[in-house]
Amino acid sequence: MGNIYTKGDIGGAGDIGGNATVFTVVLDNDTSLAQDGSGSTATCSVNQPLLSVGRNAALNPLPLGVANYVIPLSSFTNCSKGHVTDLQSTGITSVAVKITGDQNMNLVANEFDTIAVGYVGFTL
Repeated sequence: MGNIYTKGDIGGAGDIGGNATVFTVVLDNDTSLAQDGSGSTATCSVNQPLLSVGRNAALNPLPLGVANYVIPLSSFTNCSKGHVTDLQSTGITSVAVKITGDQNMNLVANEFDTIAVGYVGFTL
C-alpha cells in the first residue's frame, strides 16, 4: 500500500497531495448483508507508518512509495468494539485502509491524497 499521487506529479502546484505518512488499517467481522457494522462483534485498527512517501528510488524502487507491509494481528490493539481475539475466532469479513487527520498532521485542506492497496493476505 502507499500513496498513488504526490505533489511532484504536477509541477509547480505546491503541496497538492501525497502528504499522508500514516495509513489506518481497520479489521472487522461484520456479518450483516449491508456490511454497515450492525453485525459486528469486533472492529480493531492499527496505524501503519509508511516506509516512504512519494517517488524515492533510494528507499523504495516501487512507484509512489507503494510497499508491502506485514502487520501482525496482535498489533490491532485499538478496538472500538470487541477484541482482536474475537476476530481470530469469528474471522475477518472486511479490511479497510484509510487516512485520518489525527495521524497525518501535514495534510492540506482540499489536497488530493489517494491510497493504493494491492493484495491483502493472511497467514497463520
